[in-house]
Amino acid sequence: MMSTNRSHLHVAALLVAVTLAVVSPVRVEARVLSEDVMVAELGNGIRVVVSPAHDVPVVSVVAVVRGGSSVEGRDQRGLAHIVEHMVFQGPIEGTPTGMLPQTIEALGGEIRAETSADASRYIATIAPDGAAEAIAALGFALSAPVFDAQRLRTELDIMEKELDEVYASPIVALRNTATQAIYGDGPYAQSAGGGPEALPQYTIHDVAAFHQTHYVGANMAVIVAGDMDGQAAVDAVSEAFADIPLGAPTVPSLSADPATPVDTITAPHGAPLVGLFFVAPGISAMRDVLATDVLLGILDHGSASRMRTQLPRALPGVGGLGAGFLTQRLPGHLYLWVDPGQASPQAAIGVLKTILADIRDNGVSVEECQQGARTALLLHAMGADTYTGQAESLAFYEAIDSYELAISYEDEVLTIGPDDIRRVVLRYFDPDRALVVIGGGAP
Repeated sequence: MMSTNRSHLHVAALLVAVTLAVVSPVRVEARVLSEDVMVAELGNGIRVVVSPAHDVPVVSVVAVVRGGSSVEGRDQRGLAHIVEHMVFQGPIEGTPTGMLPQTIEALGGEIRAETSADASRYIATIAPDGAAEAIAALGFALSAPVFDAQRLRTELDIMEKELDEVYASPIVALRNTATQAIYGDGPYAQSAGGGPEALPQYTIHDVAAFHQTHYVGANMAVIVAGDMDGQAAVDAVSEAFADIPLGAPTVPSLSADPATPVDTITAPHGAPLVGLFFVAPGISAMRDVLATDVLLGILDHGSASRMRTQLPRALPGVGGLGAGFLTQRLPGHLYLWVDPGQASPQAAIGVLKTILADIRDNGVSVEECQQGARTALLLHAMGADTYTGQAESLAFYEAIDSYELAISYEDEVLTIGPDDIRRVVLRYFDPDRALVVIGGGAP
């Protein structure tokens, strides 16, 4: 993924590894490896990553739970998202306002939450003088949520409306048709919120059981970036999250490695878009991930990119177009899509395949590869002027068990060359082995 990261601070420069007991915030001697980032492993398994900087009086805190939709069982679709809603909106005992958002807002901050396939994240931004209290509120909300049956009914209604809006997007319809064909009943088969069908009427017991299984130290990390002393941040997290049990890590599993089905299928609804889909590398193949990020820049970012120059020339009147790739714990997917306008779906598919076939057969130039890398760096750095962007970048990669990639991304992506680009196209994105999806009509 081309995610945000700090560009003006050399976060690759320093790591401090600290080991702390959960109950007692006794400090141990730090082993200094580099500069600007501290990593503390709490006794209950929670990893604390701190990136202190004091040029702007803002602190961002991200609590990461590796319990996204990819760890749901077949009878738990949408449950990770429901639990996130319940934790976020549930009451916090002993606070003046009684709710997590209002508690953070009363401190002059703001908070939001989101659930993806790989994790749920709770993201707070606060002034420095309220940072410790915000961390305390987060810790209490995640460790001792109060689940209420009436609140559950309300949140299920809210989520049904959210899903209706999500699935109204023709691109979402295209992607979900593809991911269901690729993964079947696997962990990445549908959107994190659940499917377009009605959400099951889960009970409070279902919510509590999912929380008890996945909201454990072995699955959690807390990222703190901004105007807070590193050791003070570690101490605050250690105290606030002390009641989280160690538990066991939950990792999504595949019955077999996914393979791109070579087929042409139709999305059940949506605009007449067409797309090519491919199984893409997961985070364990880091160099392939980096090469895919650069390939994405070559294909679809900037007026000189291949899709944006060749598609309008070959298909006059073409509508929207784009490409996407998200790095995930397990193999994800890369997709290219286009609204063919007045052209036939088959003509649009042919042009998309020709663009990839040219890279497969002839490669790319050094200059084009360098431009793709610069685009990857630009997208990776977007939001780097805010501590929230820095915290979210570290949190994104921490959620897929590789926060180190957020730190080293800038250096590593510049090592990608033309041979890497051709290699990943041959290995993952051969147009002759594409899944073709046509929206809003028959193949």
